[in-house]
Amino acid sequence: MPGCYGKYRIYSTNGKITPVILITIMIVLASCSGSEKQNVSNKINIDLTRFTDDGYRIYPNGDKISANYEFCIPANDSILLFVKSIDPTTEELKGSKGRINCTKNEWLVIGSTRQDGFKSVLKKLANLPYIKKINETFWE
Repeated sequence: MPGCYGKYRIYSTNGKITPVILITIMIVLASCSGSEKQNVSNKINIDLTRFTDDGYRIYPNGDKISANYEFCIPANDSILLFVKSIDPTTEELKGSKGRINCTKNEWLVIGSTRQDGFKSVLKKLANLPYIKKINETFWE
């Protein structure tokens, strides 16, 4: 994304990146043109058409069951706070790889479809440049 990074230079007065500056940078990067970011639908590996708007998958026998999804974020408290501001259902599992296989420099984050507008929430998350994919969580 060279076009995104080159446009903006933001520094704090003490030379450190503060949470406010980091969130500003993340918003700027998330707003980069479509040619510079991965297609959102390619990042979400969940069939959203099988869910109601309030996050339930309805089975032929009439059962309504919500699901969980997982993704990795850089191991950074400011990024975690920003993700939680988009999706308040998320919980982080620091040090866990999950099935999605987070690296040692990433945190596993799990959210729930059981929320109004969850499809919109997933799309907002998928628009973040540091989230590479979102998969359904399968509990053992």
